[in-house]
Amino acid sequence: MFSRRTLSVILLVGALLISTLPTRAAKTIPNTIGLVVQHADGRVETRTVLFSEPTISGLEALQRSGLALELSGALVCRIGGTGCPSADCFCGCPAPFDPCFYWSYFNWNGHVWDFAAVGAGERQLHDGDVDGWRWSQGQPPDASAFTQLAVQRALAWLHTQQQADGSFPGFGVGATADAVIALAAANEKAADWRVGQGPSALAYLATQAGTFASSAAATGKLILAVAAADANPTDFGGLNLLTRLATFADAGGRFGASNWDQAYAILALRASQAPIPHDAAGHLLAAQTTAGGWGFMPGDTADVDSTGLVMQALIAAGEPLASPAMTQAVAFLHTQQNQDGGFPYQSPFPTSVSSTALALQGLLAVSDNPLAAGWTISNTTPFQALLAQQSAAGGFVGFSGPNDLFSTVSALPALVGKPLPLRGRQVALDHALTWLHSQQQADGSFDAPGQSADAVFAAVSGGQDPATWTQGGPSLLAYLASQAMTYTLSSTAAAGKLTLAALASRPDRAPNDFGGVNVGARVLDAFDPGSGQIGSSLFDHGFGLLAMSAQYAPGRWLSRAWLRQQQLANGGWELGSGWGADTNTTAVALQALLAAGEPADAASVQHGLTFLRQQQNPDGGFPYQKPCGYPACDATDVNSTAYVVQALVAAGHDPDGWAWSQHITATNQITLTLHTPLDALLARQSQDGGFAGFSGANDLYATVQAVPAVALRAQPLASRATWYYPGIRR
Repeated sequence: MFSRRTLSVILLVGALLISTLPTRAAKTIPNTIGLVVQHADGRVETRTVLFSEPTISGLEALQRSGLALELSGALVCRIGGTGCPSADCFCGCPAPFDPCFYWSYFNWNGHVWDFAAVGAGERQLHDGDVDGWRWSQGQPPDASAFTQLAVQRALAWLHTQQQADGSFPGFGVGATADAVIALAAANEKAADWRVGQGPSALAYLATQAGTFASSAAATGKLILAVAAADANPTDFGGLNLLTRLATFADAGGRFGASNWDQAYAILALRASQAPIPHDAAGHLLAAQTTAGGWGFMPGDTADVDSTGLVMQALIAAGEPLASPAMTQAVAFLHTQQNQDGGFPYQSPFPTSVSSTALALQGLLAVSDNPLAAGWTISNTTPFQALLAQQSAAGGFVGFSGPNDLFSTVSALPALVGKPLPLRGRQVALDHALTWLHSQQQADGSFDAPGQSADAVFAAVSGGQDPATWTQGGPSLLAYLASQAMTYTLSSTAAAGKLTLAALASRPDRAPNDFGGVNVGARVLDAFDPGSGQIGSSLFDHGFGLLAMSAQYAPGRWLSRAWLRQQQLANGGWELGSGWGADTNTTAVALQALLAAGEPADAASVQHGLTFLRQQQNPDGGFPYQKPCGYPACDATDVNSTAYVVQALVAAGHDPDGWAWSQHITATNQITLTLHTPLDALLARQSQDGGFAGFSGANDLYATVQAVPAVALRAQPLASRATWYYPGIRR
């Protein structure tokens, strides 16, 4: 039996501050079927199909999924644009039928994908069954697909739980804060989650902020939710939550009495890019028990939940991954793991979803692999143990039964491999712009014309007017105008970049008089009407074509064809002949092609994306080039990752989504989704707001490149209709 103190702590874990449970009418949960569809390019779509009948066929499930289908009788020919027309259902199997691509049908048996023994029209599905389809030569969907489906089913169940006022039932307001954090982890926008036309989950939190933020832990959790949801913690519900959090701190950096107060405060400060008091982490380190873990209060017996949370807080505060404290914490978690692979609140209690989730997040925070053999008991990893607690309806087992809201929102961040704090783009963007503006020189510049043009892109991407950026002297735009004559003559890429900057900053005017220079015409001067080439390098051509496309200038179709012809066999583009394809040139080329009208599903674009996918590092980011011929060029860097993120946005891909996430895969087909390109980018932002680069933690060049990517903006940022260039050939 739980002791009275232990039971109280368990309740506090989910609630922080328990309030009266909201009343709720019981809802009838329909039967559900999970559906996984993997396309030829690796893209995975998941659906949760609801039905009221005792069973439906696999074909009916596919038809009810909302996916676009082409059938030939009971044969599935095309799903969502991938496959063959119904008039030629086997076009993927030309004579002599090698290779033969078709929509392969699979059924999930609870552990692996089984090739379907009968056709989809004959197979009868029951509540909780999972079907998989893949355009392949008979291969099953990737291991990551099942994890993606588990997340999608959990989200579908969460949708049924939201109340008319925007809240979620459970331990008071804290349950909704937890839900918002979970939604952000799953790449959902809490501001869009509502019942009918009612308030959103985020709007509900705003109405409760004043009363809920009554302790360091509650305020910290609320800040985590607000920042993760891309809202502003300094102005939420009429409150500056950071100011409120500061009221709970003493002069020694102690927030509240419990370890949870301290951990949530540190996590909140990191999430909001606010300074963390020097001694804040020291209080947690001093509270570590001889067993290696932490309890709810300093001096309490260590438990898994508190340990997992504190591990995340300490890493957020800058504790080294392999420090003695973290090594001891990992060792403590080893002593607590149950024989089913999961974790209890405290040994020897049964496995708990929330405890297993917090343990997973703690391990991920210190870069420990929870799918490794050392964490496998009875052929089951902690991640599998977590998945095993998901019900057919999509929720996770907890205090209230097989579908418990607290367990479900606890599980979601762990399912997608994301420890706290979740970095919200808006907070990162605001702090980056603040730091960037502080680097402006008295003459209005950012060191050089090229970086100053990039600063225009950053300002516009962040919703600011570069004409107002000044340090008491000329504005950023005024500086660029003064440099237009010489800068546009330095290279075609420079002329293209300045044209794009002029359009982005003044979309109401043509860039034919920027500092007395027709900067757009400078690009056309470099255009060869015979070949379509612009300038002498691929960067010249890429930025030149972007500028021509933004102006709807004549010749861009020919230039697009020339660029397509320069694509290498591996799908990339190279800066100079014989240099080999690199991510930067490829990303610029893709943006230029797409801006000039190349379809996103064109072979050239898809081949380019394939090259980029092959260049992606395990941390989700991108290097300049790999393999390469000089030190560190195969390591992730901000500039390369930023360029690639912009190319993905231009191609209609989500740089924070499943298709571009890296994974840890176990031999049992279970995959833990980890870092995305956006994760890699945000991880390299300093506490000051700048991004890491050649000059250190706050590098100007890296920061101006990063901001448009964090804002999910691709080039061109603005464009206008065709105009006439006097004296320029057309």
